[in-house]
Amino acid sequence: MDGRATVLVADDDADQRELLVELLGGEGYAPSGVGSPGALLEALASPPDVLLLDLHGASSPEVEARLGALGRRRPVLVLASGAVDLPEHGARLGADAVLQKPFGLDELFATVRQLLRARTGPQPV
Repeated sequence: MDGRATVLVADDDADQRELLVELLGGEGYAPSGVGSPGALLEALASPPDVLLLDLHGASSPEVEARLGALGRRRPVLVLASGAVDLPEHGARLGADAVLQKPFGLDELFATVRQLLRARTGPQPV
């Protein structure tokens, strides 16, 4: 481990996922990505410092249960698109924050920093 905050991007859209991983890496984080509920469940065996979660990849009861088990130990940022009931979905997924797509990169990076600060105090970025 190199001391950088780990960020897991769980998004079934490969282009979106790869872009976010690249951009987060450029901001000094240690990002990785998964594209299916099964891969997300495997990745959560070693929870990241922050989870960026696309709602479409989190619709299974197994994923919801695993996210609920994370409790308040790890922040979850839900990336929402379309007409979804954000309060309902966000609550089921244990969301600490929700960004509606399309969102700006400044908004994304600021939200990730805020979530990390709330969890562990100020972070060098």
